[in-house]
Amino acid sequence: MSFCAAVCFAAVHLQGLGFDNFTLGIVMAVGNVAGALLGPALASLSEKHRRLSAALLKYPLFLLRIAVLLLLYVHPVRDVLTACVYALYIATVVPVNSLDLKFCVDAEAQDVKLDYGVARGAGSLAFVLLSAGLGWLVEKASVSVLPLVGAVILLLQLAANLIMSRQLPGGAGPAVAESKPDGLLRFL
Repeated sequence: MSFCAAVCFAAVHLQGLGFDNFTLGIVMAVGNVAGALLGPALASLSEKHRRLSAALLKYPLFLLRIAVLLLLYVHPVRDVLTACVYALYIATVVPVNSLDLKFCVDAEAQDVKLDYGVARGAGSLAFVLLSAGLGWLVEKASVSVLPLVGAVILLLQLAANLIMSRQLPGGAGPAVAESKPDGLLRFL
């Protein structure tokens, strides 16, 4: 759900701080490209180093995103720092989908019954509700609330991930130790 606050409301937040459309486009492009490269790289890292489960790799991203959001909250200024930090935030949001999918595959390999379709459907519904809620909140308050709301969402997601990881055998780590993938480039 932090994707909603980060990427979908990037234009609202950054333009509310006074960024122009060109700068907004650059920030979003850099963040999305970096995230698109980081996601498969992290999932591949999880495959190559069996002790680094997808769940374990998500926790540093959670902490980094929370720190970045708090920085954006206390530094609501149109400057290079804000642009770079926002691009970093987007770059750390995008790979979560790859890690969530890897988490699900690892859990199912351990015979844990998960319905990824239901989870995605619930996430889509939450996305719709959150989008409407954020729009209303920005209208009533200001764009300055977006990083704070994003941090709260991340804390809730972190708690949910911790609960799910503890309920799975082995913390949803890879179940098949003898698998030796050659990496993403070999796959493609």
